[in-house]
Amino acid sequence: MNKFISFLVVCCPLLFSNIFAQWTQFTGIPNQNIEAVQAWDQNNIYASQPEKMLRSTDGGLNWDVLPVADAIGTVYLTTSFYDFQILSPGVIIAVGIASMGNQEIIYKSNNNGVSWSIVNINNNGTWPRISNAIHFPSSSTGFVVGTNGRILKTTNGGNN
Repeated sequence: MNKFISFLVVCCPLLFSNIFAQWTQFTGIPNQNIEAVQAWDQNNIYASQPEKMLRSTDGGLNWDVLPVADAIGTVYLTTSFYDFQILSPGVIIAVGIASMGNQEIIYKSNNNGVSWSIVNINNNGTWPRISNAIHFPSSSTGFVVGTNGRILKTTNGGNN
């Protein structure tokens, strides 16, 4: 009996350490909450943080910090992406909040998150107005859910 207990004491930690060792934490990421993560493939990974999108093109070894900005570089302040979806290489649709929860906004990027355009904005309903999640079952049809019982649908790839 003592040999069996000794065996368990020695072997169990080894078994469990191998099980948990499969997850690897990335480094070089700003120390803020990460709201969402998506990968197009094993190399192209995106994650969202307040007022920025993080992008890795080498499987997470290095990360670019991309401010949420329009095509001329004006940063959309107080914007957070709560969820996003990569529709095709370079095309991302993101949802979340702007102006401290006062505007429910849907953004689209056609250049890997370098710049963003607003494709839908809502100022109606009670505060806070937040788009919480997005899902595209196909490249053209997508759904967004948010506060105030809102469900939105697009049939043109999120253009409007």
